[in-house]
Amino acid sequence: MKRASALVIGMMALTAPAIAQHQLDAERPYEVQSGVLTASDGTFNYQGYLEVDGEAANGMYSFRFEAFNDPTGFDIAHELYFTSDLIPVVDGLFDLDVQMGGTASEARRFWREIGNQEMYFEIGVSEIEGGPYTTLGTRAKLGWSARAQYAGISDSLRFPYIDSFADPDGDPTTMIYLESDFGGSILELVTYTSTNEPMIDLTGPLPYGIDFGSQNGAIRIDDSDERVGLLSTANEFPIVGYLQNPEPGTGGAVLGQVATGAGEGYFAVSAINSNTGNRGYLGGENEAGLFVGDVLVNGNINKSYGNASQASAAPVAYGFINSSGSVASGSGNFTCTWESSLLRYRIAIENENYFFSNYTAVITPSASSNPRLVSTSSATGELLVYILDPLSGYARTQSSFQFVVYKSDPNTTVINRNTTGMDDSEFYRLHGLTPEVVRTQQRTRPSVAGEGITEAR
Repeated sequence: MKRASALVIGMMALTAPAIAQHQLDAERPYEVQSGVLTASDGTFNYQGYLEVDGEAANGMYSFRFEAFNDPTGFDIAHELYFTSDLIPVVDGLFDLDVQMGGTASEARRFWREIGNQEMYFEIGVSEIEGGPYTTLGTRAKLGWSARAQYAGISDSLRFPYIDSFADPDGDPTTMIYLESDFGGSILELVTYTSTNEPMIDLTGPLPYGIDFGSQNGAIRIDDSDERVGLLSTANEFPIVGYLQNPEPGTGGAVLGQVATGAGEGYFAVSAINSNTGNRGYLGGENEAGLFVGDVLVNGNINKSYGNASQASAAPVAYGFINSSGSVASGSGNFTCTWESSLLRYRIAIENENYFFSNYTAVITPSASSNPRLVSTSSATGELLVYILDPLSGYARTQSSFQFVVYKSDPNTTVINRNTTGMDDSEFYRLHGLTPEVVRTQQRTRPSVAGEGITEAR
């Protein structure tokens, strides 16, 4: 016999009417012993031993297989059945491939529809192809090996993998366990008897992982002809990606990718909030990100300005200041005062140590019958604004104005040697000094998860 690459149903004795002078005789028994192999086209290989009157049978016989829900009775499990051609039985031994329905597509449908339920095969034998068939007296209960066709329709059970089944006894309980002929487990389906919740445990030694090489415990779902490949539901986190011990500068907890030639309107990642209507899409054809709804950023937004140079693309503060120094509107992270003794405005920005050479400030005086000029500097980490009146010899004056402040590099700071509290630009000019700019964090272009992968499929 062939070596089984899956479970064997087991040895069984099946009785039925006998053959006498090559005619069916209801008084004499057949005996059949059998084993089962699974195959990815929906067939299973039935290997048996047929006796007539206690003697090994010889000749050409046809067999018929039909599935029932019970070992006795008339409750047929499925409308599909199988009848074989005449096959040789030599010294009682025979071997045939059983394909319910007679075609691969029908056989797959058979296993897909009822492969996960208990069933019993009624087997008939005849010397004439197409019957009539004499039914063997005891139906064969289908074991877990052939029922693995339920998963096997996707070629999941094939050499070099074998499976086994353990009866529920303990917590957790192994339902199906796959191991490699080379040693080690590949896949284990378990259930916790206390909660009746199933779990898939992948601990295998390097099953193949398509484009990513050999993976230790990798799942691949190929459902390209359907809209949904994986559906997960939970009350908090349906899917969790956890990046453990990554190599420096590579990888990502989640990778989404649109295949080449997918066309317009597809994104690698889509996020939808059904309660608010907010939507976010990443990895589109014409844009890296598309957002429908408000976007909140707690941190810096940087832009590459060529030659791998990055700078802030968003202001650190902005607003409208009344001539009195009060804040009319703005980003809300600053305060302003009018220093009447020095005739200047002082703006303090939260969490910023403003220094005139390390920030860019744009000041626009409000419209007036008289034009105004502006000068800026810094002192004690705050922005100084001077409004000048050209018609009065450039004397300092009060005026409402708008301002926007950028910090080109959020990872730099200035070691300020001015401890006098006077205007920084004036201090450095008088003492002939140059501000010392230091980096608080090394700026490097971040590696992108999945970068370099042309197609992951």
